[in-house]
Amino acid sequence: MSFFLIKLIPGDPVRALLGPRASQESIDFYREQLGLNESLITQYVIYLGRLVRGDFGESIVFRGPVSELILDRTGPTLTLVIVTTLIATAISLVLAAIAARRAGDWTDRSIRISATIGLGVPQFWLGVILIIVFSINFDLFPVAGLGDGGWDSLSHLVLPCTTLAIPLIAILVRNLRASYLEGLGSEYAVFARSKGASESAVFWRHVFRNSVVPTLQLLGVNVGWLLGGTVVVENVFAIPGLGELLVNAIFARDYFVIQAVTIVFAISVVFVSLVIDVLTVLIDPRFGQ
Repeated sequence: MSFFLIKLIPGDPVRALLGPRASQESIDFYREQLGLNESLITQYVIYLGRLVRGDFGESIVFRGPVSELILDRTGPTLTLVIVTTLIATAISLVLAAIAARRAGDWTDRSIRISATIGLGVPQFWLGVILIIVFSINFDLFPVAGLGDGGWDSLSHLVLPCTTLAIPLIAILVRNLRASYLEGLGSEYAVFARSKGASESAVFWRHVFRNSVVPTLQLLGVNVGWLLGGTVVVENVFAIPGLGELLVNAIFARDYFVIQAVTIVFAISVVFVSLVIDVLTVLIDPRFGQ
């Protein structure tokens, strides 16, 4: 799909690279070197043959193996996704527990309203607002980049991870709260109360574990959305990751880079889904039956 869809992007990558004053002879020569003068089916067969060997081809714009570009850019994106997931999961568990234990009062309503707002806020707008408020007005966090390691890198991650985490927290909190409430009203919770268990014991010993599994699966489903969010966030905060590489490649019509990043994202989603399935069985073996 990615191979054929990117061919619909207007413009010629060779002409974009060589400039408007390049001669037709130079353009034809370069297209022949890249194999772009072949038919679409032939290009696809050649592409699949390289892909089986782990060869993503040569970048038209960056002038180097695409696999090396992918390796150089994977670290920042992976760091962004992992830190965001940890932050969003930890905050969601706490907020959902508070909302479920105080269902119906002002605390619960405030959390639900905040979650609804978080779902509707565009990430590119949220990132810009965070930069204006916390980087420009108050000078608390850096504007762009990943820093030089240690606390400097952590400070650089605060704003981009917050931008990615807020919509994810909104999704997880709503799902977790519903799972908690269902568990609190279940038969096993009623049975635990009849044996004299306190509400805290019922919640943490029985309801919490049974409610985490559906949320874990929801988190796995949203990995694709999270990777898509890195494309926006990395460009807003100038983070040299796969998302920024993908956008630059699209503007430059660098077909080979676009195809490679798309495949890496797809494989990542499949791999994370597998990890989530394994964790689900470890937490609750009944799902493996």
